[in-house]
Amino acid sequence: MNNNKLNLEALELSNNRYKKRVVEFPLYINDKEEYFDLEISEVFKPSDISACIEDYLDKLIVLRQYNNEYFQDLNEPILLFMMIKHFTSFDAPSKLGEIVKVIKLLLDNGLMYKIVSEFNEDEVKKVNKVLNEVANNIDKNVDNYIEYIESLNLKEKLEEMYGE
Repeated sequence: MNNNKLNLEALELSNNRYKKRVVEFPLYINDKEEYFDLEISEVFKPSDISACIEDYLDKLIVLRQYNNEYFQDLNEPILLFMMIKHFTSFDAPSKLGEIVKVIKLLLDNGLMYKIVSEFNEDEVKKVNKVLNEVANNIDKNVDNYIEYIESLNLKEKLEEMYGE
């Protein structure tokens, strides 16, 4: 047996394995190309993966309340945005209306897929694996899930997310 004791200091030292790297991304501002730094996680923390998926599902619940194709088409961009939010230093909004605006700007500036392509492929697979497990769990418990959705006060949630 060793003399190492599990404590806060040991946990913090262990967390050092979740390193970030800085990547520069170009933006054209006033017809001039400028570069902006963004820190990107090389290894995703399990807690960040959970937060990303929870955030994504939270927004997806609201999006599915609409019968508008525009919102249904946002499923993938919302997931990519949540990955950017949780695995980079991007200062991301939390209200759905602002998120949609930022997604459009990221897409229009060609940055959404550039940023996501900088993620470690194995880490992205971890997110997809957890998301698939959640989806399978929802499928198995669809009756409970429907009851849960119906129990939510979506009007308040919409007002909170849109900031109205």
